Amino acid sequence: MFHPEKLIRKGSPKGHIKDLMVRSFLASITYSIVIIAALLFGKIIVDGAPVLFKTEAPFVDFEFLTAKNQTLHVFDDSLGNRRQLSASEYSDTSLSMRELRFIMSRLTPTRVVASQARLMAPHIQSILRSAQRSEAA
Repeated sequence: MFHPEKLIRKGSPKGHIKDLMVRSFLASITYSIVIIAALLFGKIIVDGAPVLFKTEAPFVDFEFLTAKNQTLHVFDDSLGNRRQLSASEYSDTSLSMRELRFIMSRLTPTRVVASQARLMAPHIQSILRSAQRSEAA
């Protein structure tokens, strides 16, 4: 059989210090990730609470919760004013592609990609209006 003194050794096993150091290192990384995630969620909650909750009844802004998500378009108009429009408002005010092609054919002989033309739409609305006035006259 086994010798009892060889079964139960005195002192720490071989590599115990190394194992303890590796476990404490990995635990510190794990807890730091958990703390950073808790701080991020806390910031989101603190910044988002005034948007979601109101001081008058009903205290929860259900219109904000049920409204369709939209992209915010920020651009400078031809007068240099910074404008912010939601996606639906931006598409309502932007020009049709046929009008954009007409304007671009008068401005430059080069070909304009449709996405570039849409970005230029707020800046060239005044050109379109003046071109329509000159054709009507």
